[in-house]
Amino acid sequence: IQLALQSTAGPSSITNKAHQGNNKLCVYANPQRAEKDLDTALALSVRALTFDGPEELRKVHRAYQKQVDQQQQTSNNKDDNNMIARPDLILRIVVPDEHSSVPLGEKFGASPSRFLSLIELAVELGLRIVGVSFHCGSGNHEPTAYQVAIELAGEAMEIVERVQQQSGIEEKCWLLVCG
Repeated sequence: IQLALQSTAGPSSITNKAHQGNNKLCVYANPQRAEKDLDTALALSVRALTFDGPEELRKVHRAYQKQVDQQQQTSNNKDDNNMIARPDLILRIVVPDEHSSVPLGEKFGASPSRFLSLIELAVELGLRIVGVSFHCGSGNHEPTAYQVAIELAGEAMEIVERVQQQSGIEEKCWLLVCG
């Protein structure tokens, strides 16, 4: 993460341009992370995180809450304007990858049947989803695979928008990450 931050430029948070952390953009896209690694990422002001299951959502929530609790313990001012930015979550979805030389769908990504429950869990945990990502598998040269993936991502984004809007979350789901 530190190497990536040293080599990139841009805002530290995709949606919170006013965040006063470092001025780097980094998406921590590892689909399964140790909580210690999440703690480190958040401490370095990395806010864009992928997830594809409930356990990753819960880990992100615990790591973020730990950071908020630490700030509250060390802050003398209850009205401190230096609030810790919430993570910007990116739902990784599974897409058909039978045309790739290295299929990844068996290991990573949420299936369409899990979209709603994962999105609802994120909202329940007070987390926001700003995007959707997918990977069509390494060595995939079939254009229709990307068409199907983009259509599935669009469906996921619509569900995110609807659920977050119904829950009073004003953030838009606007980011599409294609691999």
